[in-house]
Amino acid sequence: MIPKVLASPSKYIQGQGELSNIQFHLSHFDGPVLFVLTCFAHTHLKNFIEESFKNSEILIFERFSGECTKKEIERLRTIYHTHSCQVVVGIGGGKALDTAKGVAFYENCPVISVPTIASTDAPTSAIAVTYTEEHIFDGNLILSKNPDIVLVDTDIIMNAPVRFLVAGMGDALSTFF
Repeated sequence: MIPKVLASPSKYIQGQGELSNIQFHLSHFDGPVLFVLTCFAHTHLKNFIEESFKNSEILIFERFSGECTKKEIERLRTIYHTHSCQVVVGIGGGKALDTAKGVAFYENCPVISVPTIASTDAPTSAIAVTYTEEHIFDGNLILSKNPDIVLVDTDIIMNAPVRFLVAGMGDALSTFF
């Protein structure tokens, strides 16, 4: 008999305005935190994070390049080491979250996913899809675990472009079949 297995994040948090509580949700982790942010997240959400942490010196913000590549993961690992980080937080869409998960996988550290759109399963999955710099599929990085925390701020998701929700529905349907 084949057993049924449930693989999920250690903690799933969802609610209105939850990004403003991110410091509370990360308070049990030690050391500097590397935030991998999409351009949107860097421009529109960084201030919520800084306010939550009350200008803590343990925050390292880095813009995601736009593609989950081995080169981008290595670039962020260098930043992770330079600042002696202990945790990685990905904020954005699937590729940014996969990149953060890739960094955490190689550094054997906790990873937190903060999705800004509802179009993929990247926030919760134990896989990071990588591409080449030419945007060609390069393989799946099979991770040892699902993210430690998935933090979903419903205000952010509700204000995302509708096309991402529709894309997520299409992704779910195609996965089902």
